[in-house]
Amino acid sequence: MRTSTVYRFLSGRLVAALAALFAIPALAGDTNTASSPSRQCETPYAEHGVYETLIVYLIDEIVEGPVFLPIDSDRNTFAYRESAYHFFRERFGLDFDPGNPDLQVLSGPDGDANVFPLKTGEGSTHQVYGIDAQNVPQWRHKMPMTRIALFDDGYFVTLDSDYVVRGTYGGDDGIVLPAGTQFVFGEYRMFDHRGRLLDTLRYKSSIPVTAGPVGGSFEFSNGAVFINIACDIESDIFGEGNVRSLAELTPLPDGRTDLDFRYVMKFPARLSDAPDVENPKCRTIRPLRRATH
Repeated sequence: MRTSTVYRFLSGRLVAALAALFAIPALAGDTNTASSPSRQCETPYAEHGVYETLIVYLIDEIVEGPVFLPIDSDRNTFAYRESAYHFFRERFGLDFDPGNPDLQVLSGPDGDANVFPLKTGEGSTHQVYGIDAQNVPQWRHKMPMTRIALFDDGYFVTLDSDYVVRGTYGGDDGIVLPAGTQFVFGEYRMFDHRGRLLDTLRYKSSIPVTAGPVGGSFEFSNGAVFINIACDIESDIFGEGNVRSLAELTPLPDGRTDLDFRYVMKFPARLSDAPDVENPKCRTIRPLRRATH
């Protein structure tokens, strides 16, 4: 099943859950932006099967040049690297030097790995397609929302050989992961069409990106690569959640790349953790009809 087919299924479900299409006050010049979320209209989210915040974003285009580029030097700061490399060390036992701003290679008895600072290429911007933020009135029930985009940069680890991963993921005895496995740590910065920064969302791998039935990267005979990535995420506005993505990259004969990416962010990560606060005056969510057998 192509990721576009999966997305059509997901978007169909989202249309049922998201409400009407109308403009965002922040984009029309309203000074009351999402940096001041309102808590006056909370609803019993878990009871009605609705997340506090749901964001859908995508790349669906053919691009020239590389899909990923080296991170901008002003973004590749010591503090940014220190946070990323601390995570890789604690979570997976990979010890990179934050003092080195460039490509690094680890080689030892556990295997070979590298880390590289990358950003999404100029021609492959993550376009926000839909957002439903229950506690931010101007971002409630927006689909599609075509003038907000996410810019992605961070640090990408690739295992160059089978590797004994330790840390909190592999434990003292370690877990052997195959060559090609990846881990990520980075940030999405959300901008409106005027270039205003709306939110920063920090992500990190919750599980390895590796070939297997639970998720990972698979290469097909036409050269296309299918990737399934799972990350924990933290937003300045929406708090803690997770992001799940399906991505297909297909090289074309003329050197361009056909990108078909679909991402869904959920806040909180689990529906069971959604707040359950009753306020009848502000109930904007209609309960989903449960299927009966």
